[in-house]
Amino acid sequence: MAAETITHHAPTLSSSLTGALEEGIACFRGIPYATLEKRWTHSQVQNSLPSPFDATNYGPRCPQGDGQVLVTGGVTDPVPGDDEFKCLSLNVAVPKEALAIKNGQGDGEGLPVMVWIHG
Repeated sequence: MAAETITHHAPTLSSSLTGALEEGIACFRGIPYATLEKRWTHSQVQNSLPSPFDATNYGPRCPQGDGQVLVTGGVTDPVPGDDEFKCLSLNVAVPKEALAIKNGQGDGEGLPVMVWIHG
């Protein structure tokens, strides 16, 4: 059975993102935020994406050394492959109702944000 999807326009990326809707949570995965051409160079900010952009799957991981992994996906989450040049992506999870809030206007006042950076 295919997961239910949800689409949301991201004006800062000039794209519509298609994500997965899971128990009232809109999950947008594997959204590239920068590109990297080769090692030992600065990344370039990703200012736009193809539209629509499929954000239903996790992006590639940054290469990891052998050993115990402290954080993994859930039981049903496939582990994406490693790619040192395409791993600059992020995942966003938000209550479905929050997608209707625009610039702090709507049903509520803005929402708190948690950012988790591993490594």
